[in-house]
Amino acid sequence: IFGRVERIEAYNNSVGFLNESDASENRMMTYIQIGNATGLETISSYCFINCRNLRSIFSYADGSPPKETLPDSIRWFGQSAFAGCSSLANLDWIKKSIRSIGDNCFADCTSLTSITGLNDTSLVYIPSGCFSNCTSLASIRDSLSTNVTDIGDYAFAYCQSLESIEGVPSTIMTIGE
Repeated sequence: IFGRVERIEAYNNSVGFLNESDASENRMMTYIQIGNATGLETISSYCFINCRNLRSIFSYADGSPPKETLPDSIRWFGQSAFAGCSSLANLDWIKKSIRSIGDNCFADCTSLTSITGLNDTSLVYIPSGCFSNCTSLASIRDSLSTNVTDIGDYAFAYCQSLESIEGVPSTIMTIGE
C-alpha cells in the first residue's frame, strides 16, 4: 500500500495498526512520523521489512516539534516488522509501552549500533533472532528490564561487534542457543 512513498505521516485516530507488508520492500521511505493521538497500537509482521533507507520513527503531540520516539500507544511489533532496515542506526525510540516484539523483528539491521531503554519496557521475552545479524550492534545500554525472563534462540547471533549488554537481570531464567 505504501510501496513508493518517501515517508508515512499519521495524524489522527484513524490508524489502529499498520498492516502486514504495508510498506515492505520500500526503498524510498526514510522516516515514519506518527502523532500521539493516532491510537496506533500494532506494527504488524513484515510491515517495514527491507525498507533499507528507513532511518527513524518520530512522534509528536499537537503543537510540539517531532521527537525521535514512538507514540505511547504502541504496544506490539510483529515478526520481522523492521528486519532488513539496514539504515536504522539506533532504537532509542523504544518506549515503556512495548509489551511484545516478534521473532526476527530487528534482524539484519546492519547499521544498528546501540539499543537503549529496554529496561523501561514491559517485555518479558527477547524473541528468537530478534537482533540477529545486526553486525554493527556494539552495546545494549540501560540494562534489560527485570521483567525479562527469557532470551530466545539466536537473539543476538552474528552480532560480531557486540561488546556489552549492561545490567543483565537476575530474573533471566532461560537463554537460548
